Amino acid sequence: MSNELIDKLIDRISNAESILEILINQPDTNPEWASKKAVEHFNKYRKENVLEAEKSFKVISGNELINMKLPTDGITMDVKGNYIVFYNPKGHEFYHIDKRTCLTREERYDWMAHMSSKRWCDPYKLKKVMLKAFSKWGI
Repeated sequence: MSNELIDKLIDRISNAESILEILINQPDTNPEWASKKAVEHFNKYRKENVLEAEKSFKVISGNELINMKLPTDGITMDVKGNYIVFYNPKGHEFYHIDKRTCLTREERYDWMAHMSSKRWCDPYKLKKVMLKAFSKWGI
């Protein structure tokens, strides 16, 4: 990406109220860093899924908040051989992290960052299981 393009993006981000505002105002042109197919997909998605200007909010009680079901509820993790295994609420394996992809510090940081972006993954539980796995694996 060119320095000029980076400067333009930084200006747009710093002047925008939100990233959504940037996406809403994005022209249908192909920036030099995006592939034609990606831009076509983005433009098609934007036309099909128009963002609402305003969403109504529901006020909830403290009791409702405490009893609210979270995406992480029921998801468990454990070390199984050379894998960190994730189980769904029914106990079925649905995601794995291979020991071979955790050998360097950078790879371990990458996994933490990657998994933290998943709504169903509790970063605190993941940290505890990763430390258990690294200890077991001698990393």
